[in-house]
Amino acid sequence: MSSEQASNKRSTNSFEHTSKRRCLNLRIPKLPDYDSGSTKLYVMGSNDCGQLGLENVDEVKFPKHIENLDKFRIVYISVGSLYATTLTQNGKIVTWGCNDHGALDRITESKDNERVPSYAQGIDNVTIVKVTCGGNITLALLSDGHNFLTKLLGYSKDENGVLGFSAKNKDKLEQNFFIKYDTDTKSKIANISVGENHSLLLTTEGFIYIFGSGDINQLGRRILKHYKWNGLNSEKLAIRRIKKIFAGSYHNFAVDNDNIIYANVYSFGHTNYGQLGIGEVSTDKVSTPIHITKLVNCQNIAVGDHNSLAVNEKVHTWGFGKTFALGDRSREDKNLLFEINCTGIGNKILSVGGGSQYSVILFQ
Repeated sequence: MSSEQASNKRSTNSFEHTSKRRCLNLRIPKLPDYDSGSTKLYVMGSNDCGQLGLENVDEVKFPKHIENLDKFRIVYISVGSLYATTLTQNGKIVTWGCNDHGALDRITESKDNERVPSYAQGIDNVTIVKVTCGGNITLALLSDGHNFLTKLLGYSKDENGVLGFSAKNKDKLEQNFFIKYDTDTKSKIANISVGENHSLLLTTEGFIYIFGSGDINQLGRRILKHYKWNGLNSEKLAIRRIKKIFAGSYHNFAVDNDNIIYANVYSFGHTNYGQLGIGEVSTDKVSTPIHITKLVNCQNIAVGDHNSLAVNEKVHTWGFGKTFALGDRSREDKNLLFEINCTGIGNKILSVGGGSQYSVILFQ
């Protein structure tokens, strides 16, 4: 072997070793077991379509307990624009809110029936470990990490209207029940998150794959208007060692292995209402990673249309506040973190969710 060949071999081995070292080994989530007590869901914000799970209420100014959810033993919550999905301790999905296009995955006889939390239908023979929903799509991750159930509501949209779901098949597609799909990646999926019209997949190695509408940079890559269908192809972002992902309607967050939170990694979207939590900026779109210095030891984030929540033993909110979604009893927007007073509500914060002008918090 020549010295040049030996050098090339050492360089290749070094690169492979470095690549493996930089990868993570994330676990596929399991259903949590909260034996020490029941869970309680609190909601706040707009309830115009029953998305808070309450009847005869238009708005909630401060976190309010949904008592008829206690019996389901909820362990995880995700909220879409006008509907909500929750995962129970035995792996069932409970939904409520607006049932346009079959969003609730169950038959509802009336508008009043949509507001009442009930079990989704037709998914009894699978093990679901994570569910997440957005404006026009719901994803549910299965326990094997390879397959996920996808529910496409209506059609994906961009600023010019109908976009579609497949780069090869541009027809409108609507599903009233979940359908099982294989992922495009060879890796197992450790986490999923959905925005208004885009989706994020996090692999067990710590890489993000993203697809959908990219009209305002929410895909983390530039999509030319004439090639907008390319956004429907799942592509890997050029960032690594990510352990958590959170998608809002038009903006995203990613947490790396050192618990540093970056807003809009690689051009992820809007900050027109302060929803990135970085204070006043001169533009309504941020295209480079921004470190949120006042948020440390972050455990969870929820992202709505224009509002955001974060948990680090306390609950912080920021962004659009006109419908009381920030839980501070006011209609003012906030571009910096605001701490919600949760004294006396619960012992432990299990999950948070952000939707279209409303927020939810799951306590134990």
